[in-house]
Amino acid sequence: MNLTKYATALIQNGAAIGEAIRRALPPFYAFGAAAASGDLWQGILLVLWCCVPFAAVAWLIVRGFRAIAIRKQGAPKLKYKAGTLRVSSVYGALLRKELKRFFGTPMYTMNCGFGALLALGLAGYTAFKGPAVLAGIGAAYGMGDMIVPILAVMLAFLSVMDCSTAPSISLEGTNLWILKAHPVPIWSVFWAKISLNMIVNIVPMVVVLPLFAFSLDLSAIQVLLLFGVVVVFSAFTALFGLSANLLFPRLDWLNETTVIKQSVSTMIAVFGGMVAVIGPALLYAFALSGSMGLELFIVLVLAFYVLVSAALMWFLNGKGRRIFAGL
Repeated sequence: MNLTKYATALIQNGAAIGEAIRRALPPFYAFGAAAASGDLWQGILLVLWCCVPFAAVAWLIVRGFRAIAIRKQGAPKLKYKAGTLRVSSVYGALLRKELKRFFGTPMYTMNCGFGALLALGLAGYTAFKGPAVLAGIGAAYGMGDMIVPILAVMLAFLSVMDCSTAPSISLEGTNLWILKAHPVPIWSVFWAKISLNMIVNIVPMVVVLPLFAFSLDLSAIQVLLLFGVVVVFSAFTALFGLSANLLFPRLDWLNETTVIKQSVSTMIAVFGGMVAVIGPALLYAFALSGSMGLELFIVLVLAFYVLVSAALMWFLNGKGRRIFAGL
């Protein structure tokens, strides 16, 4: 958003910035000067900056490699102590597997958990700045000072953006047979993946909603309504994303990024979730705002998506299990 401003500042202060780079990062300055003006001396300096450190490191490796490779290095011996094995349920083991994959894959965490981070950031910023933050957003979109509807739309939108289930089947990849070979109920596999999505979206609300309630002076009913929005849309998103991934799996990937950012199921889940949030908002704004109270409309929307979620659970429990068994 500030690209134009920074580009202008770069043009206006190009000489000073170039001098600072020359003092602090001479190899980069040599590269830029050689590429931009064809300065032969700077090109020679760039080659020296590249080759001299490389030659020095190569010489050190050649001199020390044999000694390092044949050196005998003792390691402390650990004495085995017998103890009680910890036993967990099938669901608990599957959920831990999903959590380890989610937090152990940075691309997965950022793409399917960024909405929760934004919600935390917005709540913290609002706690310092007060209602003026959301009032400004409402004024920009013609919603005046309707803080609760603004929050409901924003939290629903952030919930549907964090869809960890959309790539979750595909991420099993060529190891899917290991999961299928275990005597594990298919619905337990589904439920662990759904639970991950619910955890990512709902746990931050323990901090987000109290901050909003404190800074915006929300009533208990309003806080419960916002919590219901997050729960319902998180459940809908989880079930919708898992259904999309079962219908459009991609198990032959070479890079996880392909599944997380570019697969058909991810696109369907993200854009479908956007429509699920924006559609009711537009319906109320253009058709029902004069004949129905906003709180009642939100409750009806939540009831509708509860029914949709129930239909998706019926699909997953029936055809979804058969699809998974045939993958």
